Amino acid sequence: MTPLVTLGIPFYNCERTLADAIRSIFAQTFGNWELILADDGSTDGSLSMARGVGDPRVRVLSDARNRGLPTRLNQIARSARGVYVARMDADDLSHPARLARQATFLEQHPEVDVVGTGTYSVDERGRPTGKRGASPMQLSTEAMLRCGGLLHPTVMGRRSWFLLNPYDARRLRAQDRELWCRTASNSSFAHVVDPLYFYCEHRSFSLKKYAQSKAVARTV
Repeated sequence: MTPLVTLGIPFYNCERTLADAIRSIFAQTFGNWELILADDGSTDGSLSMARGVGDPRVRVLSDARNRGLPTRLNQIARSARGVYVARMDADDLSHPARLARQATFLEQHPEVDVVGTGTYSVDERGRPTGKRGASPMQLSTEAMLRCGGLLHPTVMGRRSWFLLNPYDARRLRAQDRELWCRTASNSSFAHVVDPLYFYCEHRSFSLKKYAQSKAVARTV
């Protein structure tokens, strides 16, 4: 059966966290999904772990090369069989109701191309430390330039939209902001304020990455 939703997880050397990310998809209340695990040239045990998932709904993509996140996100969109494509990071978790809520939203709002959600920020033990995106967002081009727009790991959108609007593979940082700003004038975005994602920020943040993202954002 063709899945309604394709959930893609790009990963690179995430053997400590990937299994829990995958488990959070198997724990969804919504069952009509496929999972694409896109390896970005991992050198640890991540790829073996991904290939060890014994479920026909799970596919692993690997070419043994490190190409970066935007290339892998485009690869997921091209390979997806679902009407909708969602993504998440390999060190985070999706709330059990996430796929159901976002898929229902897109079914009920055919004018919307991409929808994001609020998130819980969690510590290394998975304990919530705060919320992000828990209030309505301004999603104009100006607001996205200023604040960044949709929370990238939380998004789900129409596969047809992602195929028409691929990520810029040259932008290894802030590729989401560039995409939102490039497409805002002829696309429709939405945001669900309920936290449906658990974002482990302490593992993903570094001053170097932050500085690179801000530098790239200034060129958008």
